[in-house]
Amino acid sequence: MSPMFSRLFSPEDPQPQPGPTLSPAAEFSRVALLTNPKAGAGVSGLVALEVQRHLNNAGIDVIALQGADEESARRLAQTAVNSGDVDALVVCGGDGLINLGLQCVVDTPVALGLVPAGTGNDHARAFVVPGNAAKAAALIISGRTLAMDVGKASFQDGSSRVFGTIAAVGFDSLVNARAARMKWPPGQAKYTVAAARELLSFRAHHARLAFDGVEHTMDVTLVATGNTAFYGGGMRMCPEASPIDGMFQVTVLEKMPRRHALKRFHTVFDGNVLAEDGVLSFEARRVDIDMPGVDAFADGEFFGPTPVCLEVQPKAARIITAATFDTAPGSH
Repeated sequence: MSPMFSRLFSPEDPQPQPGPTLSPAAEFSRVALLTNPKAGAGVSGLVALEVQRHLNNAGIDVIALQGADEESARRLAQTAVNSGDVDALVVCGGDGLINLGLQCVVDTPVALGLVPAGTGNDHARAFVVPGNAAKAAALIISGRTLAMDVGKASFQDGSSRVFGTIAAVGFDSLVNARAARMKWPPGQAKYTVAAARELLSFRAHHARLAFDGVEHTMDVTLVATGNTAFYGGGMRMCPEASPIDGMFQVTVLEKMPRRHALKRFHTVFDGNVLAEDGVLSFEARRVDIDMPGVDAFADGEFFGPTPVCLEVQPKAARIITAATFDTAPGSH
């Protein structure tokens, strides 16, 4: 895999100029509604029923998709998208199920709708989608869409997957893995507890990085490659990321003492992480990461082992949102 990457980002660099923001409102006549009815002790299924009722009342036909497992959910969603009979694929669930939906709609005219009903809900946070079922349904009914960038992760075995939020390698990927195994506490607190536990034993890893062809070799705590600002249930690790500028914002935490990391952990929630000592920020269209023995996670899901190549796919998907380049969290 030949590395390619860019330059150290500085405030003086010219900022990417936004393209068109929201598309004119579409008139959705039929949507597919994908959910895991067992998620959240059945809460996701109840939320989906409420959303379906609101959409039906607005004159929108709804095709309900309920996969028994990830593979069946993917098959149902892909079949609906490929059929040409739906205007949107609406996903009621968390970031993992939304990532599954994103795989299906990328490079198609079918829009992706979100109804947040998961643990982290970072896609919904990035695209300002309400957590209330009635309000989320109203947003879908509005038909306002945005052409969003997606990230593509490619691995040495030839496999690839796309992601919408942040790809994590290092400490943050270990936090994702631990949080996925935890049943308690719920919501954002799960990631906070998982991070605190990982900090007790984490060590920096030697990494080979390349940003648009510019190579760096260093010991790092984590590398977070952001298409949007948030991951881990609201951690603003890539505060300068924008999903419509054709670039990743990459946050690299160099090797740091554990005590310092624990003391400054709150900065990933308030958006001030880039002001910390030992934190580097880059912009790039392509990011290559080789961190032996460490896996890559994205959208909270296991993606694969490093080395990994991450590339921006500009405006590769349409998402239903009221956010614009100027108002979306994480915009420049």
